[in-house]
Amino acid sequence: MSQPRYQGILNAAIPRVELGQGIYGRVIAVNLFDVGMDAGASGALTLPAGHNSAVVLLRGEITLNGPATLKGAAQVAPLSVEGDSVLLDAAEESLVLILSGEPIN
Repeated sequence: MSQPRYQGILNAAIPRVELGQGIYGRVIAVNLFDVGMDAGASGALTLPAGHNSAVVLLRGEITLNGPATLKGAAQVAPLSVEGDSVLLDAAEESLVLILSGEPIN
């Protein structure tokens, strides 16, 4: 086993997956990924059922599951552990982090 150390990863080295027209995702860590969205793009993301999850808006404006809107930077929306997906609609070009993990009992 190696000693812990910093490992720099360049933006170009992170694989990008197209999730639909105007929406892409990149896995940053096991339970952390970012989603880039063009203005007007929308998509449903599947999340593990029963996990604590949250959406963090880094920039832009998005609507979550219909009525909830996040606008600006560093906006956080915790999600219910019930359900297994979240619907994102971008009103403008946006960058979002999706966090998910098993609850700590």
